[in-house]
Amino acid sequence: AGMAYADWPNSGGYFLLFLPFEIWFSSWDFFIEHKHRILGTLVGCLAIMTLIANYRARADLNTLWLSGGILAAVIAQGVLGGLRVLLDARLVAMLHGCTGPLVFMLTALLWERMAWGQSGAANIANLPLAQPRSYAKLWLSAMMATLATYGQLVLGALLRHGAELNWLHPQQLRIIAVFHVLGAAVVLIATLAVAYQAILRFPRSSGLPRLGWFISGLVVLQISLGVLTWLWNYGWPWGVEALLGYFPTSWLPVTLQARDWRQVIVTTGHVAGGSLLLALSGILVAKSGRLVTRAQQSGHSALNQTAATDINHSPSADHASTHPEFSLTTGVSPTSTHTATPLLTGAA
Repeated sequence: AGMAYADWPNSGGYFLLFLPFEIWFSSWDFFIEHKHRILGTLVGCLAIMTLIANYRARADLNTLWLSGGILAAVIAQGVLGGLRVLLDARLVAMLHGCTGPLVFMLTALLWERMAWGQSGAANIANLPLAQPRSYAKLWLSAMMATLATYGQLVLGALLRHGAELNWLHPQQLRIIAVFHVLGAAVVLIATLAVAYQAILRFPRSSGLPRLGWFISGLVVLQISLGVLTWLWNYGWPWGVEALLGYFPTSWLPVTLQARDWRQVIVTTGHVAGGSLLLALSGILVAKSGRLVTRAQQSGHSALNQTAATDINHSPSADHASTHPEFSLTTGVSPTSTHTATPLLTGAA
């Protein structure tokens, strides 16, 4: 449906918002593509409104930079979509599909940062302290899961568009398919590992266990959708056909024709699930990063407090507290008739 209209930014020769309804609803492809363009315009307007609202609310500098970055990313994403239509280039379509999840993740990070606000700061301040190493380990695991998930999205885009790219040999597509399957195993292990840490090692008040449950459930659903997508698009893997005779035929999915509605829904759900998993992993990176910073700051504060306590409990400090007239710098009473001589002198 991406090439339903051959022009851009107009749709079928009409301005985006003035397209007649009889053209819009004349075919399913026209409806999907025009709705996609309208939603893209709405996202751009909301990005502008978000930046203005944060500026007027005098948000912190990082929030303003993130808001501006999202607006720039949305504009760039729209330009990529327009170039995909004007150039009719499958490579641009693949790039458009790879950058979309990144824009979505940035938007989710901005939402999490704005929703966190003062209440989130208070919740973090009330959390029991843990070793900074445990928070750093969670942050590193979440970062690895995020990178692995995005790598899977890129491999999936290559599989979807690779057949139309003349510079990819069929053997190279098979290699990409193998790496996509192996990458699914890597993503499964990485996300379940980070979910295990978030659920079992951190208190519920931190919000990390709930996020861990969401991630673990989503990755299981994503693997299931990936298997069904593979079966309905490419058929059964090599070597499995011999085992199928042991199962009733009605139980087994068959390879569907291209553009079958079941194939489209499952494949689109698989792509959307990958974007959502990427966004949740990015949010976990942001949350664990704040906990790392807080643990480090608390550690420095505790170290300074311990040093101050040691000074206050030194023998000289005890003597000075019981004898106010005693001077810590001279070691004698200021009312004494003797000359005040420093305790530490080079002459001694």
